[in-house]
Amino acid sequence: MVLPHFGGAQSTNFRSGKDWLRTKESVFLGLGATNFLGDLGGLDQIGTDYSMKDIEWSLTRPSFYAAYRNRLTKNISTRSMLTWGIVKGDDQLTQETFRNYRNLHFRSHIWEVSQLLEFGLNLDKIGKRYNVAKGGFKNLSTYVYVFGGAGFMFFNPKAYFNGKWRALQPYGTEGQVTADTLKKYKRFTYTIPIGLGARFMVSKRINIGLEVTYRKAGSDYIDDVSGDYYDNNLILAAQGEDAAKLADPSSGVNDNWTIHGEQRGDPETKDAILSANIYVAYNLTGFNNLGRRRRKSSGRKRYKSLF
Repeated sequence: MVLPHFGGAQSTNFRSGKDWLRTKESVFLGLGATNFLGDLGGLDQIGTDYSMKDIEWSLTRPSFYAAYRNRLTKNISTRSMLTWGIVKGDDQLTQETFRNYRNLHFRSHIWEVSQLLEFGLNLDKIGKRYNVAKGGFKNLSTYVYVFGGAGFMFFNPKAYFNGKWRALQPYGTEGQVTADTLKKYKRFTYTIPIGLGARFMVSKRINIGLEVTYRKAGSDYIDDVSGDYYDNNLILAAQGEDAAKLADPSSGVNDNWTIHGEQRGDPETKDAILSANIYVAYNLTGFNNLGRRRRKSSGRKRYKSLF
């Protein structure tokens, strides 16, 4: 197997089968974008379950994560993550008749803690990159992987109404406050994140990478929409005009579309979030004494390019 080298003659593999331990622990900082897949907005047609075709790209919002990674074997790692992001949805951005008339919208900050298991698909894929400082090319090692796991997410959907963003869950927009038989949904849920990534070694300590993650939530209320309309006259009488307007902000021209019992959301399909992040990973473990002795004895700077 050919290994990347940084200056000097081409290096060869170390004889030890434990070279991957030199990159056993690392920390990640990632910055990117999120997009929401749920009941609100989408294409100018009936929504498509689990499909990225229903993404409203104009509502892409920022995301950030920090993570700690620990390698269990050469190609299996665990990762503990804290993720923050913003997700949005808006019926006014679709021309699909019923959803546009429904006229609902939301914004929510999301916070997620998760534990992932990462599987490497290759360990030493060698390519080239240009070295501006030295005016030439040098080898670059690429590591491609898939991952999956479980998480726990907090969310708090809000709508912009009368000059400010208002949290929707306390209003019970589907009758959860007005009806004795209904309960408010919880503003936290489990998540199942899965994804694909690649990272590139740029020094002994630093890697840069790119990940795409699909998170399926256990809740259908990240956007405050899931079930049927409740009698808006009862919401008005019990909670006032603000609650009634947030429950049904439609124009009222087609009253029969939003009467009690008509569909407001789709409870059969839970919400999902798609994100893409660029990150920097820093190797905490470093290189052991054996590696340093070999470099000194050979007069070369060489090392195993396993992330």
